[in-house]
Amino acid sequence: MTKRRGNITSANASGVLIVEDLFPSGITLDNYATDAALAMDEETIAETRMGVDGKMAAGYVPSIKVLTLSLEPFSAACQALDIVVGRSHRDREVYYCTMIFTIPALREIWTFNDGVIKTLKSIPDVKKVLDMRTFKFDFESFDPRSY
Repeated sequence: MTKRRGNITSANASGVLIVEDLFPSGITLDNYATDAALAMDEETIAETRMGVDGKMAAGYVPSIKVLTLSLEPFSAACQALDIVVGRSHRDREVYYCTMIFTIPALREIWTFNDGVIKTLKSIPDVKKVLDMRTFKFDFESFDPRSY
């Protein structure tokens, strides 16, 4: 199946968050921030070093997949994520999650597995209008698939 030529729209992208212990059926991620819905950090796949003889050695290293989710402060998803954070504080535990994003422009489904909320913007910055909130997740694995 060929990809649609030149299609870069993200307006029809969708996402679901599953937290087995709290939201096993999943919640829809909605009301993404205007220009920054989600962003994945660069991934390190190799460790390299140079010997005194000028020869490089390299080896594969697994790495954490870091994803930042940016939402409008009124998003129902913010409320759900606040529940996860509140329970983490209360129980002194982390709650593992899965995130699945469907990206029609690329005809891909991105699945982030075995992740936790690592950091968040607990409240929006209060400016002329309320700013977006960000939630940063660390995931064990990332699986992009075409459909």
